[in-house]
Amino acid sequence: MREFLFVDDMAKAVVYALENKLPEYLYNVGSGKDVTIKALAQTIQRVTGHHR
Repeated sequence: MREFLFVDDMAKAVVYALENKLPEYLYNVGSGKDVTIKALAQTIQRVTGHHR
């Protein structure tokens, strides 16, 4: 399982943490949506048109 995050969302989270002086040990950013590697590979195959 993996969790992916858009870089813009990560940048917003970093700015928020810096502006609100959050301690680094409380810093946890994620999308909250896990995807299996198999599902990710299938999505990539579908989007690129590369099927077995």
